[in-house]
Amino acid sequence: MSCCGRGLKICLVVACILLLVIAVALVVLFLVVLKPKEPKITTKSVTLDRIQSAILPRPFLNLTLGLVVEVKNPNYGSFRYDDSNAYLVYRGDLVGVSPIPAGYQKARSTQTIRTNITLMAGEFLKDFEFYGDLLKGVLNFTSTSSLHGKASIFKVLKTEVSSNCTCEISVHVDSQKTESSCKTVVRH
Repeated sequence: MSCCGRGLKICLVVACILLLVIAVALVVLFLVVLKPKEPKITTKSVTLDRIQSAILPRPFLNLTLGLVVEVKNPNYGSFRYDDSNAYLVYRGDLVGVSPIPAGYQKARSTQTIRTNITLMAGEFLKDFEFYGDLLKGVLNFTSTSSLHGKASIFKVLKTEVSSNCTCEISVHVDSQKTESSCKTVVRH
């Protein structure tokens, strides 16, 4: 009987050690390989959808920019983000806002979000430098957009992340073309 009892104890010890090794391997896998990473948001293109402007007889500007934003989820789990906005700033003043609806993104996927920003022309008319820029033919804007949400792996490991994208946009009034340069910052 002591022989069977001893063999059973050895078998239990080996099984416990094996389970411990498997548990350590899974923890390392979760913390190193499957650790939630930051989704990346980039502005892929800025297009000038519509522009109308005049200085005389009465100054006005009607401008709509189309933004194509790409959200890349590098995680092995999903990314759920909240409602957000894209903002357009001219010489430090907010001149346009566009909503970015909340969304859900599958693991290791890329999603394209299209949005339009129509400018609040009244803000331009208050800025005397606007008239000089309009006569020069180039209007410079800054666009900012951010996504805040949670990245998760198997609904177990969750981390809050924030991704911010800032673009410098030049609108050439005469040719109705745009140039943009963007930078993305990701925070935990």
